Amino acid sequence: MTQEQRSDVGYLRRSGFLQLSGAWKQMRPFNRCVRRSVREMQVLMHYRGSYLTAVICVILFCMLLVFQTPVDEVSEGMCACKDCVRQQTHSVWFNELYDLSVQPLLTQKNYVLSEDIFKFWKGLQKNKREGNYTAVVEKLFSLFPDKTQYSDASPKRCRTCAVIGNSGNLKGSHYGHLIDLHDFVISTYKRVRTSIKANTHKVMILHPAFIKYVHETWLLKRAKYPSTGFLAIIFALHVCDQVSTFGFGADQYGNWYHYFEKTSHKIRTGAHSGSFEFDTMMQLYLENKIQVYRGR
Repeated sequence: MTQEQRSDVGYLRRSGFLQLSGAWKQMRPFNRCVRRSVREMQVLMHYRGSYLTAVICVILFCMLLVFQTPVDEVSEGMCACKDCVRQQTHSVWFNELYDLSVQPLLTQKNYVLSEDIFKFWKGLQKNKREGNYTAVVEKLFSLFPDKTQYSDASPKRCRTCAVIGNSGNLKGSHYGHLIDLHDFVISTYKRVRTSIKANTHKVMILHPAFIKYVHETWLLKRAKYPSTGFLAIIFALHVCDQVSTFGFGADQYGNWYHYFEKTSHKIRTGAHSGSFEFDTMMQLYLENKIQVYRGR
């Protein structure tokens, strides 16, 4: 190195270009890259102006290499599964729809509804008689424990969930063993009963705000309200790390199976936008957010 070049390096040090703080010194890949590149440039460059420009360019290039972290690396550690629902994605579509701030379950801490959510909830009721929502909720929580369920996402958790639809496609599909391999199985084909025997410690109630979020954000207010099956899929995206769906969609004849009625040939889906829900589910599959098993 010539006397002029040594003077340039001294100038850089005095001006702060080569003064690495304690935190920067811990970034060994960056430091090694800078030192190696500077040594190479010292040999190759002989003129003051070119040398200064080259050193600064090398520093900027190394910073880009160190700080430019791929999306997949940022997402590592979101869960213990190979792929996680919460994993960051390049999909603008999914990022705009998926909102973890929306709480899916009702608790004593979040049961107070805003006016627009309460109006939406009232619109879902067939019985238009005035009722005391607060009194009903307080009665519910006197029966069921107030506990925040399944909000324990961590890098150590890998929770797999199977969501079972109403479709007749599942008949003879032999998916039973595959379904049983999941941690949680969410079924939507049970017929509504006047009374249910269940462990009160395991009862969960969907938050009206969550239903409104699914209807307006995911389904763009298509039809009157979301189907139970589609609600279950989005619920699973919020509480599970990996989601698989079984038996969703119309059968080979175009029929949409309902537990509460017999379907005629190629009947549509009544109050639900079945085709739009199915298209949205398939888009989630293409985005690698869910696995889809349609059945026969």
